[in-house]
Amino acid sequence: RRVHGQEMLARAAKRLLRARLAAAYAQAEERLPATVAAFLDALLAAPPAMPAANGTLASPAEEPASESAPSEKKKKNRKKKSGGAASPVAVPTEPDNANLLEAVAQEVQQAYDFDVGAPAGWFEQFSRLSLLRSICLKVGIRLRSREYVFSATPAIMPEDVMQLYPVVNHVVPRCRAAQVALERGTVALHRGQLDAAFSNLNDALGMFHQIMGPMNREVASCFSHVGNIMHYAGDIQQALLHYHKALLISRRVLGFDHSLTSHIHQYLGLLCHALGKREVALEHFQRAHYLMRLVAGFDHPEACISLANIGMMHQELGDHSKAVECLTAAVQFTEHMLGRDHPQFMQQFVACCHALSISLSQMGDFKNAVTYQKKVYEAHRKLSGDKNSAVVAEAEKWLSTLVKLAVEAGQKNSKRPQLTAPPKGASVLWPRGRRF
Repeated sequence: RRVHGQEMLARAAKRLLRARLAAAYAQAEERLPATVAAFLDALLAAPPAMPAANGTLASPAEEPASESAPSEKKKKNRKKKSGGAASPVAVPTEPDNANLLEAVAQEVQQAYDFDVGAPAGWFEQFSRLSLLRSICLKVGIRLRSREYVFSATPAIMPEDVMQLYPVVNHVVPRCRAAQVALERGTVALHRGQLDAAFSNLNDALGMFHQIMGPMNREVASCFSHVGNIMHYAGDIQQALLHYHKALLISRRVLGFDHSLTSHIHQYLGLLCHALGKREVALEHFQRAHYLMRLVAGFDHPEACISLANIGMMHQELGDHSKAVECLTAAVQFTEHMLGRDHPQFMQQFVACCHALSISLSQMGDFKNAVTYQKKVYEAHRKLSGDKNSAVVAEAEKWLSTLVKLAVEAGQKNSKRPQLTAPPKGASVLWPRGRRF
């Protein structure tokens, strides 16, 4: 719901901004950067409080009415004239921006029949940076590369608008036979039929390559699916090679900051982890996390998965303080985004809590380690429903070990207990929470 609401906001803002750019261009071409900056600043920055007649900050009810009520404006102007000399009021560059948020909400309601709520609560659920990026891509705006502080006034200056470029919408012709082969291969891959999936995807890859050339999105998708098949078959080197090809094509065709590029970095991190290249895997996970935060926001479920994988890589590299920081944030974001009733939540929750118990025990914080391992034990009992299962027995064994160590650490004049053989760390997570 949050991602869909943000997309509807971006499309509604795109329509309004295009209309204002056309009006500004008809008057003077030099006004375009100021129009763009004023629009984006009014949309994304905190609206400034307007001064009232007595010098205090005006409440929303005291703000001037919209342009649809000219009679009320005339009455107010008459009262100001009769009351003596009025204080000088700065004339805004874009007068329509006063009610911009309401205009965007009304556009969303009319176009999509969807209520995005009050504008005051938008950016508690939407990411300002992701919304800014989406609007710029849809309208054709290139901004200066810098850190934008949206609490500042103004947050975006006319000097930040570097270029306006045309965005052309066109229909891409599709090869029906190749598309059918790609869909059949994808369905067979999801069913676990690796031979049929490999045959169909190879056929689709050959047809796309001959008809549309090597640099297109479908070829990148075929390479990534074939890499997935190679991984299931146990050929990690070939899987890594196919994913590298998919990454090169995705960067060239879709850009460095596309969601597909982020997913490929995530898979490359998983494959490098399987090969024992933990430092390289950590770099891929960090890149995937940064791109997903940039594209979809700070608390997107895919960003939570990549953050959890970053914590597990730090744990395997011995940096337990960073591992605890990343895993704790991943648990909080996952619970906030998915909720405890979501089927994907429990797998991520159990993996992160188990990894947290290991890292905290290595740091000597056995009390918090026991707290997290209790959650793991209770979750395994709830999922399996059998006290005698191997998973529940393993979780109970590690919990009893942590309780014993916590008791020893709590005794006075006792040395810090040492862990001789901690259990195996939690497995890293596939995108969408599937275990690797």
